[in-house]
Amino acid sequence: MCEHGEEPESFAGLVHALRFCGLLNESVYAHERATALDPTIVTSVPHTHFLRCEYEATLDSYCGTRYYLDAAAWAALGDAARASTLLQERLAGSLSPQMSGLMGSLAAVLDGRRDAAMAMMMNLEVAREPEVVFYLSRHFALLNAADESVRLLQRARREGFTCSYALAHDRAFTSVRGHQGFQRELRESEAAEQETRRALERAGANHVLGRSLSPQTSRVAASAKSPRA
Repeated sequence: MCEHGEEPESFAGLVHALRFCGLLNESVYAHERATALDPTIVTSVPHTHFLRCEYEATLDSYCGTRYYLDAAAWAALGDAARASTLLQERLAGSLSPQMSGLMGSLAAVLDGRRDAAMAMMMNLEVAREPEVVFYLSRHFALLNAADESVRLLQRARREGFTCSYALAHDRAFTSVRGHQGFQRELRESEAAEQETRRALERAGANHVLGRSLSPQTSRVAASAKSPRA
C-alpha cells in the first residue's frame, strides 16, 4: 500500500487481514477507508462487527447471500427463535459440507440438541478456515464444552486467527472463562496481537492507516474476570 497509494481493494483486504490478527478497531477503520474511496466496495466488516459484539452493526452491514452470520447475530441478541428459523430455512438449500456443519451445529445448539451439535462439530472437517474454527469454538462454549472449545481456540491461533476481544467480551464464552486453558489462550492471543501491532508500527502501517495503532478499548485480561463480559 505504501508503494501503490490508497486503493479501495487494498483497504478491503486489510479488513480481513487485520481481523485475523485480532486488530478489530483497525479492521473497521480499513473498511471506512475502503468505502470512502469506493462506496460500492464490499468488505468482510460484518464479521469484524460480530467479533466486537456489535450485533446490530453486524446485521446492518451484512448483505448479499446470507448464510450464517446474521443468524448468529440474532441468536447473540437473544432472538434464538428467529435465528433457528433462518438456519433451518437455509439448511434446506444447497450448501458446502463446511457451511452445512457450521450452520447446522448452531441450529442444534439453539434447539437444545446438545448431542447432535457435539457430534456434528466433532466430525466436521475444516481446512484452512481458522475463523470458522473460532466460530465452532464459540458453539462448543455455548454448550459448556470447555475442553473442546479451548482445543479449537488453540487450533485457530496456530492457523493464524486470534481475537482476544471476543474471548473477553462475547457472552458465548462465559461458561468456559474459568478454564485454565481458556485463560492461557486469552493471554496468548493478547500477546500475539500486541506483537502484531509493534510489527505494523515498525513497518509504518500506522501512517498508512492514518492513525496510531492502539490496543482495544478495554484491557481484555481484566474484562475476562467479569461474569458480565
